[in-house]
Amino acid sequence: MSNCGGEKGKVIEREIDFNQIIPTLVTGDAQPAFSIELQIKGMHVRDAFDMCMVLFQKLCIKHFKNENGQVDLTIWNDEHGKTINHYFHSIGMMFNMWVTDIGDPTLDDMEKRRFDRIHLTKTTILEELVFMIKINNTNKVYIINFDYLPRP
Repeated sequence: MSNCGGEKGKVIEREIDFNQIIPTLVTGDAQPAFSIELQIKGMHVRDAFDMCMVLFQKLCIKHFKNENGQVDLTIWNDEHGKTINHYFHSIGMMFNMWVTDIGDPTLDDMEKRRFDRIHLTKTTILEELVFMIKINNTNKVYIINFDYLPRP
């Protein structure tokens, strides 16, 4: 469900598929935090994670693709993360990515939290799921997860 502006001072609630709102989020400018209200908390955790991954991928392509249409994570920096988070904050979410060496002992725990390997239960929360990217010819692993942005 999304709250969309209607008449002045009136909010119109309507059901909206996330795939319908992705183009709006990606093609427009980032909006203020919590300005787009989506009912994500009631979603199955895997669906919420998938939705966040699609948004992340589309935003990376929009802002950081090279001349071949690819995104090179090896040149990722804090400013890239801030740009992506401006969009996530508008829907009350946040994106996290950290980089570690392939020999990092914590990777065993991360492997268990991979979105395609974790055993989901009724108590599994969004921030527990991770997406891991190992880039050929580097010694680095990029780990991505998402969480709900705390309200001020």
